[in-house]
Amino acid sequence: MFPFNSSGKRLARLLLPLLLAHFGKEGMAETVILRLSQDTLAEMIGTTRSRVSFFMNRFRKSGFLRLWR
Repeated sequence: MFPFNSSGKRLARLLLPLLLAHFGKEGMAETVILRLSQDTLAEMIGTTRSRVSFFMNRFRKSGFLRLWR
């Protein structure tokens, strides 16, 4: 799905531990609200805000995330 060490893969590697830390009891997922801007995420993974936006939308369309503004 993503090329080796792409910005999409780096973004997923950043988000996954943050999201997994918020699983509820019995392994049921809870709603997790991360208050991070796309600019902040881009800075954290060494890419541009537009690339973060692109991959966040891809993750949303794949059903991995729900995004709020």
